[in-house]
Formats: sequence, C-alpha cells, structure tokens
Amino acid sequence: MSDTETANLVEWISNNGQAWVIKIIRKSSLLTADIFASNLLVNATKRGDISMVKCLIDVGADVNAPGGVTNRKTALLLAAETKNMQLVEILLAAGADPNIVTADTFEMTPLQAAVRTGSVAMVKMLLEAGADPNEPSQLDNTLPLNTLPLMIAADDESTEMVEILLKAHADPNMGSESIEGYLTALQVAAATRSPEMVHLLVDAGADVDAPWGEAYEEVLTRYERYAPRLTKTPLQLAAEADDLVSVQILLAAGAGVDLSLANSGDFSTCALLEGDVENRLVSPLQGAIWSNNTLMVRVLLGAGANLEFRAMGGYGHTALQVAVATQNETTVRRLLQKGANVNAGAAKYHGRTALQFAADRGNLELAEMLMDAGANVNALPAIERGRTALQAAAEVGSYEIVQALVKAGALVNARASSTEGVTALQAAASAKRNRLEIVKLLLKAGADPNAPAADEHGYTAVQAAVRSDDIGVVKLLLDAGADANASADANASADGHGRTALQRAIDNGCGNIARLVLELRANANDEANHRCRWTPLQIAARNGNAELTQLLIHANANINAPAYFDLGKTALQAATRSGSSTLVQLLLDSGADVNAPAAANGGRTALQVAVEGSNLHLVQLLLKHGADPNAPPAFVCGLTALETAVRAYYPEPQILQTLLNAGADPNTPFADGWTALQLACRRGRLEVVQMLLAANADVNAPANAEIKETRSAIQAAAATRNIDIIETLITAGAWVNSPANPEDGMTALQIAASTKCTSVVQALIREGADPNAPASDNWGRTALQLAAEVGDTKLVQQLLNLGADVNAPAAKIAGVTALQAAAIHGYARIALILLQAGANVAAPGAMSGEGLPSKEQPNTAVWTR
Repeated sequence: MSDTETANLVEWISNNGQAWVIKIIRKSSLLTADIFASNLLVNATKRGDISMVKCLIDVGADVNAPGGVTNRKTALLLAAETKNMQLVEILLAAGADPNIVTADTFEMTPLQAAVRTGSVAMVKMLLEAGADPNEPSQLDNTLPLNTLPLMIAADDESTEMVEILLKAHADPNMGSESIEGYLTALQVAAATRSPEMVHLLVDAGADVDAPWGEAYEEVLTRYERYAPRLTKTPLQLAAEADDLVSVQILLAAGAGVDLSLANSGDFSTCALLEGDVENRLVSPLQGAIWSNNTLMVRVLLGAGANLEFRAMGGYGHTALQVAVATQNETTVRRLLQKGANVNAGAAKYHGRTALQFAADRGNLELAEMLMDAGANVNALPAIERGRTALQAAAEVGSYEIVQALVKAGALVNARASSTEGVTALQAAASAKRNRLEIVKLLLKAGADPNAPAADEHGYTAVQAAVRSDDIGVVKLLLDAGADANASADANASADGHGRTALQRAIDNGCGNIARLVLELRANANDEANHRCRWTPLQIAARNGNAELTQLLIHANANINAPAYFDLGKTALQAATRSGSSTLVQLLLDSGADVNAPAAANGGRTALQVAVEGSNLHLVQLLLKHGADPNAPPAFVCGLTALETAVRAYYPEPQILQTLLNAGADPNTPFADGWTALQLACRRGRLEVVQMLLAANADVNAPANAEIKETRSAIQAAAATRNIDIIETLITAGAWVNSPANPEDGMTALQIAASTKCTSVVQALIREGADPNAPASDNWGRTALQLAAEVGDTKLVQQLLNLGADVNAPAAKIAGVTALQAAAIHGYARIALILLQAGANVAAPGAMSGEGLPSKEQPNTAVWTR
C-alpha cells in the first residue's frame, strides 16, 4: 500500500473504533503482515495517535522497523521530529532503539531530530535511553550539512544544548565528512559569530586548528582528494565573520594564524581561490581585511600573520592584493609599511597583482600609491581572464589610470591572456565609459588595431566596438587600419563569440555600423560554422530585421546559404521563425528555396517552422509557394509538419486542416513509432481525431512492435478515458481487440480496466472485447487482474460473468494473479469473490520486491478495507 493508503486506513481504524482489525492482522504469519503492522505504527506516530500506537505495540508491532514506501523512517524518529514527548517516552519504554538510522539516504537519528527541534527535555530523555551523541546520520558523506548533534546545537547557538551534549561525552572534535570537506562544531560556532559557544567548545578540548590539526591527519589522508575544498579553520571563519572576540579566544588557545587549505596543491581546488575574492580567502588575515576590521588586522599581524601567505604553488591572493581589491586605503598603507611585496605575482588563474586590482577597481589613488611604492606596471597577467594593469584600467574605462600607466611605460600592445583575455585596445573598445577617448589615447601610443583575439572567447578591437554599438569607435579603428573581416577566436561557441564585425553588427541591429563595414568591403557571405552557426543574412532574418535583410541582399548575400547542420536555419527558415510575413515574402520574392532541407540536428523546414509557431498565414503563404507538407524531418530531433501540428499543446484545427488539404500523409508513422491518429487519441484530441479520420487515417494501424510504449488508436484512447473518442473510433471501424504491444502493451480493455472508467469498459465489452486476452510478459495484467488490482468490485464481477479466467497466469516479470492483486492491496471483498469463483490460492506469482512470495498462500482473512 502507498503511504497515503496506509494513512487513510489508520485514520479509518482510529475514527471508527476498529482496533480489532489490528489484532486480526497480527495473527497472520505472513511477512507482509509484519511490514503492514510496522507501516501502521509509523503512520499512527505521524498522526500523534497515542492509543493506536499503544495498541500496535501491544500486539507486537516492531517499534524499530522503518515504515513508508519512500523516505522510510522509524516511529521514534517521527516522534522526535514532531516534538511529541509522550510518544518518545512510550516508544523508548517499548524498546525503541534511539541509535537506529534507516538506510534511506537523507535521514537523521532521533537525537539529531530532537536537537534540531530545540527540545532540551527530549534530548535528555534520549541520552538517558542510550542515544549516542556521536552517531553520524546518513546525511554525512553526501551533503555539507551540520548533521552531528553537537554541530546542530552550535549552529542554533544553543549553549544549553551544547553543554548537555558535551556532558554526555559528545566529541567536540568529531566532524561531518562530506563532499565539501570536514566540518566540526567549533567551525560552525566560529562562523556564526558566537564567542560564548567558541569559548565553551575550546574549553571542552575542541581542536582550534580543525580540520588541519593533528587530530585530523587520518581524516585528511582518507579524503585527500577533496577534503580541503572550501574548508576553513575556526580562526579564518571567525575573522571573515568579523568576530574579534572569537579571534582573540582562538589565538589565545594556540590557533595557527596561517593554517588553512593553502596546503592543498590540487588544481581544481586552487583554481577556485582566484575568482570571486570574497569567497576565495585563504587566511585569517585576508578575512579580517575583507571585513574591513583594522583592529583585527593589527591583532593578527601582531600574532605573526604572514603577509605573503597564499595557497601552494602560487594560487590565491596575497593580503595586499585582497586589501587593494577591497579598496581599503588604510590597510593597504599599513601592509606596505609592514613590508608587503607590492610586486607579488598575480594568482595563476583569474588573479590580479595589487596594481592590476587597483586598475580593475578604477581607483586612481591606490594605483598611484602602488606605483610610488615600486609596482611593476607591466607585471604579467594571470593565465585565464588575466589583465595587465593597462588592460584592466582600459576595460573599466578609467581614462586617468590609463593615462598614468602609459606615461609610466605600460606596454600598450601586451598580449591578451589566452582565455577570455583582451589587449588594452580591445578592452577600451568595449568599456562602459570613455571608450572613444581611451581608444584615441592608445592608438596615439601605438596600439595595434589588428591585434589577434584571445585563443578562447576573445574578440578583436573592431568586434568589441561593434558589440558596444559605438560607430564612432568603429570608424576610428577602421580608419586606423583595422580589418573589417577579421574573425574572432577559433574555439568560441556561437553565443556571441566567434563572429566577424559584420555578423556582430547585424545581430545587434546596428544598421549604420553594418553599412559602414560593408562599404569597407566586409564580406556579406561569412559562412556559418562551428564558431557562428549563422551567415549575416540568416542573422538578420532570424531577428526579423527587414531593413538589414534588404541591405545584405543588395550586397549580394547568398539567399540560399544552407542551414548549418547543428541547429542552424536558412534565411527563409529563420525569417519564418521570426513570424514576419513581410520578411518571408521578401525572401520568397528574392528567390529563397521554400523547400530547403532542415538542419540535420534539430532543424526545421520553413513550413515546419511555421506550423511550430502556429502561424496560419505563413503556413498558407509557404504552401502557396510550393512548400512540401511531407518534407522529411531533421535526422535528430526532427518533426514533420503534420506531427508538429498534432503534437501542439493547443492544436490549431485550421493549420491541421490546411496541411491535410495540401496532401499531408496521416498514415506515415513518426520517428517514435506513433501515427498521427494514434498520437491524437493518446492526447485526447477529439476534433483532431475526427479530422484525421476524415482524411482517411488508418483507424486500425497496429502498435509498433519494435518500439516500446506504442499503442493502437483505440488502446491510446482507452488510456485517456475519453468515451467520445472511443465511440468515434468504433464508428470508424476500430477493432477493439487489436493486439497489445508484445513488449509492454495492454489491450484496450486491459487499459480501461486499469483506469476504472466504466463508460469505456462498457463500450469495449459491448463491441466484443476479449476479457481473456493474455497479459504481456513484462509487468502485464489481464483485464481481471487489473480490475482486482485497482479495487473495481463491479468490473471484477462483470468480467467473471463474461467468462474471464480467474486463474489466468501471472506475467513472467513482476506479474500477479487476480487473487494476489486483491490480497496485496487489501481488497477483501474482491478476494472473496475470486475465491468463490475458484481462484487458486496456491498459484505462483512473479511479483518481486512487493506482494506475496510465490510459495506462500494468501490469507484473505488478514486483509480488510
């Protein structure tokens, strides 16, 4: 039984005083009866029904057996979760084990549940009953959650609960091992700005260097590959939380001031340290700097914090770089006075030197301070997304810093980083402000307007200016000799990268820029490729831009350039997608091929696109110009025009009729094995069914034996419980006994029986549906077995009267006899009817996982409804 069915049964027994049913159930020796009783106990606990719980305990229900179909829990866990002290006491007295954890992945122990509710009394009761405060739950090793009782209490900032658990010998150094690392209660307390909790745990012997202290050597060895990920010491967490008191407590207890995940040399871990500075701090000092707590910075420096501390191998940022990133001039000045290395290299991936950070923030004062301190204006950028100081300043549009750096000797043609890098000129051309002024300054200083784009996700200076829709900068660059036909990087995907200036201008709808680059001999026929799946004309058509489409046609763009094989479209297909009839007419008048094939992967012909967009006018227009209504679909994820019309969530009758009138074939099976009529029946579309039948659709086309889950039209209709479609099909000559799909199918009557739809069942029986059609081998059922399984007493009796075989064999895989189906689901009346009809109680069943073992006989006296 499902959880809902069990809950309903418990409610019925309780509300109607039918406790005798429980005693009858417990008289059975069947394993299923034991499981049933346990499920009742769990549901009664969930309801808080004390009398029912006591009754079930009295008849021997297993108090430690988990209940439920999914998310199985013990009664004690449920009682703890619902904060029901009385039930917890009753269950413990009955022998409930407070340390049982179910096999389900995301469950807690009863003690963890009690701690989470904040019930001190319940926690004490469970501890007195032997609950282990160090028992891990199934959450550990799966998710980075605070799952140990002590960690939960620390997270809730409940000092009383923490004291109780520590008194019960909770280990303050036991942590939760997860995919994100190793977390202890002290780390949790430090992160929650709870000095009192930190002090309490430190006094109890918590390792102040968790998880990098000596107590964790074995753990770190066991989880060497991923334990360091995002794991921070209590001192670092307290510093980042701006908790000076906790920092002082931890330092006084001997916490290592420079101990952190810097010991990890794993690339995937270290590369994470260099993106978002706020979330990639690697030392307490950096945390204090980020919190802008100058007093804490002084305390940590006084404790000997290493100014140049960073992750192994040069990953991560230095303290000075973090200070500049936060634009804290006071701290920057203090660190420089303390001897911080102003030229410490940029972190390898995504990093910045101190000067690069100042430029990136557009902070002229900090940039000048660092240059006065000897910062190298030409320091190398990081490998990925790196910027020189000049590139960074140009990118944020800081004219003053660019000017200062050029004056200080910054290289204007320094190469772009290989991944997502930019030259200074490329950066300036896409800056949010001061574009024209900075571009002029850089060109005057000798910047190369044709410097190549970065290897990955890069763009040339002209392309950058086009992206910014800045015709002034575009003209300035072209006048300086920039190549209008330069393509972008070789490895970019078609997501805005990998396009020429013309393609970008067309995509942005920049008519003036498009005209400008065309006048300077830009190629109007840039081919679609893996970097950009669209030609300029296809882009204009896709965007529904008639003006740019006309411009490109006059520039001799190829109107019939083929669709790129992967999700591409011809100009006409793209225009049809835009829904612009004016644009579609323009292309047709200009010679566009109305039957150009669809792209191999996910493509559509123009007509298929129009049908997909439910655009009747375009459908009619394309058909008028000779569009083929039976054009084949794309090789991958393709749909014919008719299939598209039938599959529509809200089918358009006029479009469907237009296609049928134009000669669309209703009897060609689709790629998934269904015909148009079968699909319409499956979706319960009566009007569509009638239209297809009028167009001579084959009402008796069989289910495709080679494809699972296909059905004949009448079988598909039976599943929808739509009597109108059933009657329409019967009138059209549908065979009610069309054979089931041998793989996993059912006859129409079997399907109707499973849905308990009386009207459909009666219509099929009236037309001679066979009640003894065999069940399919895989999970199959005869009509009688299905009627028994769903509890349809009237249908069971009717089928028996029609001669249904009461002992029809169970399906080979996961099958049941009719009697077994009734017994499993607790339908006592149906079981009695079947027994009176001669059902064999010893018949074998093939059901696995649930139901009756094949060697056991069903005891129908056990089951009640």
